Amino acid sequence: MFYRLNLLITRCIYLCCIAENINVNENIFVEKLYSNYLYLYICESIISI
Repeated sequence: MFYRLNLLITRCIYLCCIAENINVNENIFVEKLYSNYLYLYICESIISI
């Protein structure tokens, strides 16, 4: 439970950081967003085992 909460907070912080840089380059934004969710998916898979 704690780990999931921690992931949620990390996700929010990460997305807020990305949101600030969205105007710089949309391609980079999409790339970061994809890698972020891929990373979180892997983490959640490990935690659920």
